Amino acid sequence: MKKRIMGAVIVIITLFLIYVLSWIAFFNFSVKPHIIPENGIVLAEERYLETYSDLYLPDDSVEYQNKPHDVYSFYAPRFLYFNCYVTYGSEQDFNSKTGKITNPSGSEFDYSMTAHVNLSGKIDRYSFVISPLVNNDNYDEFCSVEIDGNGNLLNKESLSQNALNIYNDAESEIAEITDTLNHLYNF
Repeated sequence: MKKRIMGAVIVIITLFLIYVLSWIAFFNFSVKPHIIPENGIVLAEERYLETYSDLYLPDDSVEYQNKPHDVYSFYAPRFLYFNCYVTYGSEQDFNSKTGKITNPSGSEFDYSMTAHVNLSGKIDRYSFVISPLVNNDNYDEFCSVEIDGNGNLLNKESLSQNALNIYNDAESEIAEITDTLNHLYNF
């Protein structure tokens, strides 16, 4: 009986050590190359719901399109967690005189995006929520799209015609957002 218990303990400890070594390899080879200071990425003094270890943001010296109006954030995984992702959000201004919401970059749309980093340190898919800032009969209130790493639309069949109109009108801006993200974090 003691041999079985000892064998089970050894197996559990071995599996835990493999898990820890896998996480260390994932962090050092798949995550860390995207967030080193030499890439112009700085650690923000924040934590997100205590589920991710650190939030990394582009340094003020890093140049990219619509810099004052776009927010790119890299959420590194907490110890022993493999969930790692990058978010993007566009800024909105509300004009109290006209009652209209505008995007300071001149876009007709508001964007939010999440891109999950896979175990090999690449982004396979981007999830966008696109909201038109103007009321238009050709658009839904918002459009939620999945785009693969090559920029191809994945959920075309599930979108309404008005949601497809949003996507088609926003396609070039989506490409700019993903290209900037890939450039900032060296994906």
